[in-house]
Amino acid sequence: MCAASLCGERCSALLFDVSMHPLEVLYLRRIRRRLIAQAAGRVLEVGCGTGVNLPFFGWQRIEQLTLVDLEFPPSLRDYAFPHTVDVQFQRQSVEQLEFADNSFDAVVFSLVFCSVADNRRGMAELHRVLAPGGRMFFIEHVLPPSRLLRAPMRALNPLWRRLNSGCNLTRDTVRLIEQTGFVLEELERSARGVLVSGIARKPHANLRE
Repeated sequence: MCAASLCGERCSALLFDVSMHPLEVLYLRRIRRRLIAQAAGRVLEVGCGTGVNLPFFGWQRIEQLTLVDLEFPPSLRDYAFPHTVDVQFQRQSVEQLEFADNSFDAVVFSLVFCSVADNRRGMAELHRVLAPGGRMFFIEHVLPPSRLLRAPMRALNPLWRRLNSGCNLTRDTVRLIEQTGFVLEELERSARGVLVSGIARKPHANLRE
């Protein structure tokens, strides 16, 4: 990857954090505090970006944290991680994870699948690497249920994608999660349905849900 591409990745992550600041203050901080602290055991976070979720992890519950993204800003590598947790940085795509099946007890992602090109393949990869009975903690922005909001967001989406590194306003990530084989345990909609967050579980193969 060339230097210009690396700069582009870093700048995009920082600009994304700035653009999301109003939602962060109004909604996301509370959601992160409630959800992220529940992740335990061998934890995988995909699309970790600048590390906005790190302050919300319950470190005493985590054995290993694997952070996956296409690029890591220096500030993330300099984060004061607890010495009791094995932290690994892996430059990978969520669409092609290089981990064995059933490698993790928990998966975390926030505001990631709006930008994954092949989101079905990416979600299938998370299902593959999560152990049976493991839980996935997610926060996403999606196309809201309100017709008054859906039409303008669909109209804005082409321009939005060009200005925001392929981010989509029209994804239905909750449906994708269920179609991939996860079982929803919790689901919260906020910001008039634009934000969805919750917990999904990978069922054991011998159990019928």
